[in-house]
This record gives sequence, C-alpha cells and structure tokens, in this order.
Amino acid sequence: MIIAKLDRISRSIVDFTLMLDNLSAHNVALVSVAENLDMISAMGRLVSKILMVFAEFERNQDIARTKDAIIAMINMNMYPYRDAPFGYTKDANKHLHIDPKQKEMFDFIKLELFKTKNFRDVLASCLLKYPEEMWTEAKISKICKQATNIGGIKYMGAFYPNKFPSLCTDGEYNKMTDIIKHRSKERKYTYIYKNLLECHNCHATLICTSAYNHQKKLYLYYQCPKCKKLINEQTV
Repeated sequence: MIIAKLDRISRSIVDFTLMLDNLSAHNVALVSVAENLDMISAMGRLVSKILMVFAEFERNQDIARTKDAIIAMINMNMYPYRDAPFGYTKDANKHLHIDPKQKEMFDFIKLELFKTKNFRDVLASCLLKYPEEMWTEAKISKICKQATNIGGIKYMGAFYPNKFPSLCTDGEYNKMTDIIKHRSKERKYTYIYKNLLECHNCHATLICTSAYNHQKKLYLYYQCPKCKKLINEQTV
C-alpha cells in the first residue's frame, strides 16, 4: 500500500497501530513516499509511530485552535458558520441582521404552531401562504428549534445568549420547543390539502382516502365522490 505521507492515512496513534497490525497480518507492506520508511522492520515501525504521535498532536492542536477561534467569534457577536440561519442575513463582518420577509414567515409559523400544535398542519398552511419556499416538516422543525430565535447560539454543549437580534421571546421559544417534544398524536393521518381541492371535471370537493401497496407502504389520496378519480398527495 503506497501513500504520499503518513498523516494522510491517519492522525491517530491507536488507529495507525491497529492498521499496521492488520496489514502485517495480511502480508501487506505500507510504503510512505515522503518519509521513505521501511515499516516492515522494527525500526521503521518505531519511527513511523513516533511521527504519528506528532501528527495526532498537530491534529488536536488544530481542533483546539478552531474551537477557540469560533468561541472568540461568538464572543464578538459574530456568527461563525457560512450560511445565516432562517430569519437573518449575514453581513461582511459576520454579524446577523433580521430579514423582514423571513421574519414574517417565522411569525406565521409560530402562530400556526401555537394554534394547531401539529407540524403537518403548519406545513399545509406554509405551502398555501408562501408557495415560493421549499417547505418540509423537517425544515419547519429546524426553524423553530434554532437558538438564534432568542438571540443566542449553541456550541460544544454551551449556550451563548444575547449575541444576535431575537426573533421571539424566551417564553415563545420555550412553548415552541415544548410542542416539538410533545407532538400531537390525535390523528393517525394528516391530509395537507383536506377540503381544499376540487374535481377538475365536476368541481366536487375531493374526499380523503388512503391505501397500502404490496410493500405495506401507506399512500394518501384525494378522491372525487362523483367521478371516483384518485390523485396522490405527493402528486398534488
């Protein structure tokens, strides 16, 4: 096995030792071009492990420096990640500012969630109100849970408050997260477009129905009570 440099294959002395033992058990020689070591010999294995210790040390140093740099940015009220969270824009200095349009969407999501306590219902409302956005239940849940909603940020298990402008109050945020933890399970199925669709031919309101395929996968449908025609919810 030929590699360019030792630290390209591993930066962990434990992993490297296990790998060497595994290669030896299969009669495979490891050749590093940069170090030019004979890792079949005892001396070559010793030197390679010493070099791997330094590689692991450098990796840990890089991780520590990155962590310290991110914490320093957070303490200067800078957002350390590439893309701004929903509801915000990020300027050249990495400071967050509220995006008026997305703030309007956030407020709509918040009120719908308080009213329905069901993400499928919130999704249906968002699809109708803001069809230009690519909405999913996962996206709405992520928006509701992000710590920047109350002006803070979570990093490495710690919470840093009062770093950015808030989208909602602490009480509203806690209410949203409580709903996420205790999602309503009153209905077995939720039809996003219930009572909103009509038949193209006779204009009758479509009724909701469901069916399983041969693999026991559930499909939700809307059916015309007069024409008996079906349309899949995913198609809608």
